[in-house]
Formats: sequence, C-alpha cells, structure tokens
Amino acid sequence: MMEVNSSLAKVVKRTRELKKLVNESTKTKVEIKHLARELAYLVDHLEKHVIQYQERHDCMVQRLPTETKEVGIQTAVVGKSVAVQAKRSDIEREKLRAEEKMRTDIREALGSEGGFDGLGSILDKKWPEDMYTRTREAPTSHGELNLEGDLALVLDPARATEDKAMENIMRMHPDLRAVVEKCDGQLDYMVKTIATRTRNQETTERTIAIYILPLKIDADGINDMEEAYDMVRRLRMSMDIHPTAKINMVLGENLNSDYIRKICEFIFYGTDINITLVTNKEKPKSTTKPRGRPTTGKVVVKCGSTTYADLLRSVKEKVDPKRVGVNVRAIKKTARGDLMLEVDGDAQKADILRRAITRNIDNEVRIANRLVTIHVLDIDATTTKDQVEEAIKKGLQTVW
Repeated sequence: MMEVNSSLAKVVKRTRELKKLVNESTKTKVEIKHLARELAYLVDHLEKHVIQYQERHDCMVQRLPTETKEVGIQTAVVGKSVAVQAKRSDIEREKLRAEEKMRTDIREALGSEGGFDGLGSILDKKWPEDMYTRTREAPTSHGELNLEGDLALVLDPARATEDKAMENIMRMHPDLRAVVEKCDGQLDYMVKTIATRTRNQETTERTIAIYILPLKIDADGINDMEEAYDMVRRLRMSMDIHPTAKINMVLGENLNSDYIRKICEFIFYGTDINITLVTNKEKPKSTTKPRGRPTTGKVVVKCGSTTYADLLRSVKEKVDPKRVGVNVRAIKKTARGDLMLEVDGDAQKADILRRAITRNIDNEVRIANRLVTIHVLDIDATTTKDQVEEAIKKGLQTVW
C-alpha cells in the first residue's frame, strides 16, 4: 500500500505541473487543455478511491475485538462485525458505481454532437457540481448588477418592462431599450464603450457587447427548452463580433436556471469561454418535507369516444413533458378506463402538464384530487341524501 501511495503522489505532482503549464500558455490548443483537465479529474478520482479504501480498511481493523477468554464469543463478534462491514462496503461500492455511471453518461453526452437530442438524455438528471466546467451560478439581487464582461440577456421582449432585473439593466444602458423592442424574435446585440472615472480623475474605457436572446417566457413556467437551446447556440455562433472569455447571462423571471445552465454547459463544452448565470438571490425559504412517499401530482385525461390506446398514442406524439420541465413518473389506466399520468412534484407541476395537454388534445383533462370517504353510522331510514349533505356541510363549516 505504501508503494501505491508513493506512486500516486508522483502522478498527482506531475499532473498538477502539467495543468499549470497548460493553463499559463495562451497558445495551447483547446484539445490539449481539455485532455489535461480530464487527466486531472481521473487523478483526483483515483486518489479519492484510495482514501476510501484506506478508511474502510482502518474501520474494519478498529472494530475487531481485543483478546478475551471466551473464544467462541469472540469469533461470533468478529464474524458479525466483518459481515456488517462487508455489507456496508457493498452498498458504498454500488453507490460509487452509480455515481461513476452518471458521470460517464454526462461526459459522453457533453462530448457528442447530437444537438438538443443528445442533451435530452441528461437534461433531467441531477449533475454533480464538478461536472460543470464552463458555467457557474451567481445569485444576486436586482440592484447589484454591476458585473465585468459581456452581457447576454435571456428575456421575453413582450414582458421585459415587467422584469425587475431587465428593467434595471435597461436603465443602466438606455440605448438598449430600442434594441429589445426591434429584435423581432431574432438574436440581436449592441457593442458600446463604457468610460469609468476613478477618484484621481483618471478615466479608463472598456468595450462590452450586450446580446439579446429573445425567448417567449410563460408566466406559469411552461417554457420550450429546445427554443432556449437554439438561442444559446446562436449566441455562441455570434461571439466572433466581440471575442471574450467571459459572459454574464441574466435570466428572465420564470426561467429554470438549472436547465439553462445545463444547456450552456453542453454548448460551450470544450471552449475557453466561462458563463456566469445571474439569478435572483431572493429565493423562497426551504421547507422541510414530511416523511413518507415522495410528493406527486396526477393528471387524468378522459377517453370519451377515443380508445385508451389511441389516446395514449396521441398524448405521447403531441405532448413532450420534458419541454415544459415536468417528469412523468408513471402512466396508468384508471378503473373507468381513462388515462392517468403521475408526475413528480406538487399540484403546480400537475397543472403545468394539464395546460400542455389541453393545448394539444381535445379530450377533457383534469387534476385528480385526493378524496376522503366518510362513513355515516346509525342513520335513520327516512333520512334523505340532501339532509346528510346538509348535516356534513354544517359540521365541517365549509361550502361544497
């Protein structure tokens, strides 16, 4: 084990020297820089596995009991301790294997040229933070948008004045308002020179480019991620007009920053361009979820005169849940023969899917509510249904 640690230390040292040399050279090819980053990642991964092995080995040794006269009891305790440790090690190995497969899938997708379809296989997965090499999030309030580098504004031109962040930027750059109004759904930009005066009356100038990425943003969060992908792709193609290594991307309200970050990571993968996603830091406080089954919502589509098979086929062909940010957990057939889609999330996610289906399918669509069965005991034989309902309404002090 000492020889392995010694060899690993040498590899780590040489890899860090190589990475430093590559980063300091401005003429190094992008492919070489990419391979250097991959080598550094593999070395870190190997070092992590060695440390985990050592921790498991030390833990097993510490759990072995000391000498005792009761040899039979000692043997039983040792056997139980080793068995428990072996089981835990198996679980840890499975977890590490699953994490490594996730990383492999993400790396393969990032290195592919499959367009949005290639990204779709990993878009809904939870990425480890170290898989993001070109992007980062920078939560900030609307009054702190004083950033260096070029700007890319992902906004809805029809609702730009209602967005506090966008309105604040247009106040800082008044001539930007006319560009937003005339973009007509196409990516547009402006290049301007900004003069800065210091306390010593020294003036410095810098040139920045401001890109407008128009995107129809739904107030309910039902947004087309493929359209967002196309806009970010056009941004990369347009950056020759003002080459830069840093882009500050400001997202409009009701845009999923997680999806946009993955799209940027996919499109700018293998480049030297760094993307900072500026989001509103005034996020709602996290709430503790109750223990039990995961929260799900259910959407029911009535068959009507359509067969269940035809309805299911029609929904799959015309509605893509991933485009509206909804993950369908299961598809079931109800007791009445209708189609039920179970989605991850609360009733809001279910309502987003309901709206998407309603726009494409003529059948009746509703959200399945949880019903409670009330048993009424010792009821008089002459009591009518209306009298029972009236008594329950009065008892619950609510209106049906």
